[in-house]
Amino acid sequence: MATLKEIKTRIGSVQNTLKITSAMKMVSSAKLHQAQNAAVSFKLYDDAVNSLVGTLRSDTPYELTSVFTDSHEVKQHATIVAFASDSSLCGAFNTLSIHNFTKEFEKMQHSGYTDITVYPVGEKMVQAATKAGYTLCKDYSTLSSKFSYEKTSALATHLTELYVSGRTDNVAIVYSHFKSIGKQIPTHITLLPISQFENKAVEFKNSFIREPQASDLYHQLLTKLISTRLHSILIDSIMAEQAARSVAMQIATDEAEKLLNELTLTYNKLRQKAITDELSLLAQSDY
Repeated sequence: MATLKEIKTRIGSVQNTLKITSAMKMVSSAKLHQAQNAAVSFKLYDDAVNSLVGTLRSDTPYELTSVFTDSHEVKQHATIVAFASDSSLCGAFNTLSIHNFTKEFEKMQHSGYTDITVYPVGEKMVQAATKAGYTLCKDYSTLSSKFSYEKTSALATHLTELYVSGRTDNVAIVYSHFKSIGKQIPTHITLLPISQFENKAVEFKNSFIREPQASDLYHQLLTKLISTRLHSILIDSIMAEQAARSVAMQIATDEAEKLLNELTLTYNKLRQKAITDELSLLAQSDY
């Protein structure tokens, strides 16, 4: 049986752990709130871009086409942008993200793509992809830690250049979607070629003048649409990560409190027993 000194040492250790997990939960909750505010603010801009695209498509009398919507005849090169976190202590978030990425990679291989390049976002994804021996391009491990639209837009521009030049025939995004504080859904979408549009056309009472012409304007709007989609996904992934970490730290805090109560109860019982034994010895010595 452990001594009073050993139990007291364990109590101090658990108390220190409890302070750390509680602080980490508060930090992750604050970061989640910050990401949610960013998502709400950016949604206004994202909706505006989607509305402009929808309005242009519905108002133009002929079908608009773009290099961003045209599929390549030869499907040989593919690109996967895979999101995970920079650090651990977020439950099964990274495990599920890496598993989702691996499934998408194998799916592309079965689809006939022979050259697949990975753009890992998050240090944990960099480590997993490197260990698996995948072909990595420049990693964006710091993209989620200090996220900004400028950085995301630069990545989106790079991806569109790859697609337009024919150096890649498909750009897929793999990430965890924030459903709720306790649920993150592994998700994958095709960023390029663009095949789905949100039906957000804006009705105008009078027709409007376009400058430049519809085809050029359509291409510029799709360029912006790709950037906004990628940035929305980044924010979504950050919210999922912080939600998973907040839940994990809450569970760790609850378990630490439970263990602390058990150790305190054991300590008090042993202390009471030690006092009782000492009183008994004193009583016997009087006789």
